[in-house]
Amino acid sequence: MHPVSIVAAAILVAASVPAAASGGIGCEATDALLDFKVGTAVSRGMGGRFFEFHATLAIALDGVPDDLRKLTLDEALTHSWLDGKELKLQFYIERQEGDFASVDFVVEAARVEEGEYRGGYMLTVITPETPYAPDPVARTATGAVVCFVE
Repeated sequence: MHPVSIVAAAILVAASVPAAASGGIGCEATDALLDFKVGTAVSRGMGGRFFEFHATLAIALDGVPDDLRKLTLDEALTHSWLDGKELKLQFYIERQEGDFASVDFVVEAARVEEGEYRGGYMLTVITPETPYAPDPVARTATGAVVCFVE
């Protein structure tokens, strides 16, 4: 998705609520290892709460099981931080059935100009090495992320 499309999506989400009381956030990270997108409206009061929150993560990292490759992160946000200088998001999911596996995805970006934040992501996927060798293996990836905040 083109950065302008991220801004447009964030604006559309924010437009669904009273303008003076909210804004929007859109982030994207797309490379050979993953495709991440998030869009949310955010209140300007009440601690900057997110609403109409939607996030997806498609993982292409070698060794990741099929059931962890395409994730909806709408309910997986465990930490968020947004101020005039930084934007941080952390997502965490555990496999609910079968052998333990988890996905931890962190976005950290700093403001580069009004409304634009750039930074990086850190992905950690923990899975058993194989069904016959259940010791956990961590697979990691890092890359760039761009966010727009209104």
